[in-house]
Amino acid sequence: MKEIVEGPKRDASEPDPYWPSALYNGLWFFTIFSLMFGILYIVSPSAQKNGSPVGITSIILSGVIAGLALPAIPRMFDSKRKHSMSLWIRILLAIVFVLAWLVLFYGMAYLPGILNPVMTPWAQLVLGVLTGVGAWFVKQHYDLRQGFFTGNSQRR
Repeated sequence: MKEIVEGPKRDASEPDPYWPSALYNGLWFFTIFSLMFGILYIVSPSAQKNGSPVGITSIILSGVIAGLALPAIPRMFDSKRKHSMSLWIRILLAIVFVLAWLVLFYGMAYLPGILNPVMTPWAQLVLGVLTGVGAWFVKQHYDLRQGFFTGNSQRR
């Protein structure tokens, strides 16, 4: 009866499910960037007016890319999995991911303001806190153990 009510227990060494892990990591990266830029723009308002401020589209895209890639990259290097690509190809793919992520993030700054609007600092802070709470709920609901900020790393 207890197993039916509480559900089956997952082995600690078993990897987290991909999509909940992707959502969790994406929300955390969105949270980090929202809070970071919200605080930066409060502390230094000129940073938002001068140069190329970071808009919401940049932050969303960064969160989505991080969310999709962060659960996949450790799996690419998991020694317990059978891999169809050589180690060097997997390393190259990981490097290409990081470079593409950086290029896309900084390239978004050149989008017109209508496509990449910059939010007020307080709105970014509020959104950052809300997505942080959302990430916490995803972690609790899916019992994630191996993602960003889970408290338990994938040690074998």
